[in-house]
Amino acid sequence: MEELAEEILKMNHNLKEESISICFVIDGEKLPAKQITNKRRAHCSFTAFKKARRLAQVFFGKQDKEHPQAVEAFRQKFNKAAASWVRWFPDYKSIITKAFCIRGFANDFHPDRNCVVVAPFEADPVCVWLGDSFPLSMIFSNDGDLLAYPLADHCVVCGLSQTFFSLYNSL
Repeated sequence: MEELAEEILKMNHNLKEESISICFVIDGEKLPAKQITNKRRAHCSFTAFKKARRLAQVFFGKQDKEHPQAVEAFRQKFNKAAASWVRWFPDYKSIITKAFCIRGFANDFHPDRNCVVVAPFEADPVCVWLGDSFPLSMIFSNDGDLLAYPLADHCVVCGLSQTFFSLYNSL
């Protein structure tokens, strides 16, 4: 989390000159209508976590774990499994919100400041509204099905999980 925050703060510093705001939009409560989907996702997440744990146990038990090719092969397999286990529990959302507020982000929408917004339910409608209302912005979200929004064509919308794992892989 610290690496992500530091990268975002660097990006924020560069964007200040362009008057571009950064906003994090986090999914809120689970929709009751998606109960079956959420149950399936929880099962897939747990399965991916177990796979990543097994990969780590095998890798750290090997003799050649310092070999660059072995390390790279492990990282690729582990990252693939790890990207599928991330779950956004309420406590995790609260920790993320607090971490960015400590770094000067507004807690909830603010048009003149970088901000963190926890959507009432799904993040999608909030991202669309922000993208349409504030075209010079960069929006991050933890919404897994985040692809593109037709009304947000003058801002950048990024998936937070993908951004985090991209930053992690660049370390």
